[in-house]
Amino acid sequence: ATDEPRDASDIYCEACYCSPDSRCFVYARHLPPGQAAVQQFVACEFGTWEKAVVGETDYPGAATMAKGRFYYLRSGPGGERQLVRLDLARRQERVLPLPPGLPLSGGPAVSPDEQYLACFEARSFSPQMFAINLVELRTGRVLPLHQDPYICNPHHQFEPSEGRFLMVQHNRGCEFAADGTLRKLVGREGATLFFI
Repeated sequence: ATDEPRDASDIYCEACYCSPDSRCFVYARHLPPGQAAVQQFVACEFGTWEKAVVGETDYPGAATMAKGRFYYLRSGPGGERQLVRLDLARRQERVLPLPPGLPLSGGPAVSPDEQYLACFEARSFSPQMFAINLVELRTGRVLPLHQDPYICNPHHQFEPSEGRFLMVQHNRGCEFAADGTLRKLVGREGATLFFI
């Protein structure tokens, strides 16, 4: 399915990007440098392996799935961040409003009821500190959930039934230089997962 000469990700089903009817799955295909978008989201049909681009983004690693709906971030015509909800069965998209000034360094996770957005924030590299914030989408209120020097690559996702728990990856021993350059993604302690 991903035999083209471009790099692809999200093909290992850590977070399952499948349509509710299990007809297709979505993976991210990285685009060559110099383009406005950095990756495309490609829907691939099981069995026929036919592919169709269903979205493009200039935010790498910015996708999530909840209740059969695929979400991703992109820049709008005026440069504003947009949260796009894609119905994989109908291939229809809708832009959901995002509060202005949202502290967001990476991809979002949307709760199954679309009331909350969990987002990652790189707060500081000297000292090294990262955070997970919870955003109430209706009010725009940002609630700090957790901060830690080792959640640089959180892969955060809501549990899919009720969305009461958020799973976060903990890259214990990761190191960054003061300018934000990655020195080590994970230390000898290894990575683990925890719930908020």
